[in-house]
Amino acid sequence: MPITLMLLALVFRGVSFEYRWRTKRWKPVWDTAFFGGSFVAALCHGIALGALVQGIEVDGRA
Repeated sequence: MPITLMLLALVFRGVSFEYRWRTKRWKPVWDTAFFGGSFVAALCHGIALGALVQGIEVDGRA
């Protein structure tokens, strides 16, 4: 689930980056969408990495 959300957030971030310079009226909305997509992508990346690290068992430093 976090990987799927991260990919969707990255797509949303790319779309907002493309459209934010095309309009003046909706620029604050696209700026907020860019922030949200970046935040969700980073959060999901951290969740996925944390789950990977917690899932690796270490016994005697090996």
